[in-house]
Amino acid sequence: MSAYRQEKKAETALQLRGRRCFVPKRYVVKTIQGKKIRTLQPAIANLVFVFASWNEIISIKQQLEYLQFQTLVIQNKRRVMIVPDDEMEQFIHIVSQLESDICYYRPDELPLAQGQQVRVIGGQFNGVEGRLLKIAGKRQKRVVLQLESLLAIAITVENPEYIELIKS
Repeated sequence: MSAYRQEKKAETALQLRGRRCFVPKRYVVKTIQGKKIRTLQPAIANLVFVFASWNEIISIKQQLEYLQFQTLVIQNKRRVMIVPDDEMEQFIHIVSQLESDICYYRPDELPLAQGQQVRVIGGQFNGVEGRLLKIAGKRQKRVVLQLESLLAIAITVENPEYIELIKS
């Protein structure tokens, strides 16, 4: 769902209602009154993932009016975005590695049709599946996980031996 500049408020409200939700975060260094402070901030503006059935989502949306549906255009029709559980679990696993070299991309920034389908079989990203791509400006190839048409995450796998090709 989308919560324009209210990700933390939405996360707190959902948790107080006993709802599982996820707001991707990263550390940012800010200068406040001349001092550098490292704070945890939303990594993707306005985005809140909510784990619930359709009826529960409708009820939540009625209670928290600032939450809006995240939509996609599919076959010239606007549809509510639904992320499958397995993709969401991989996404959470990746984003939870706060100190790792993770890059976020809009889908139009990456040639996702290229590259071989791979699985990481060791290290901190064990079990993540995606495409192996070379991204402009980066030295190493990265494994890219795409969530629908919303976003893509590129991770660096430290040891190439951890990458296994998935046969089609």
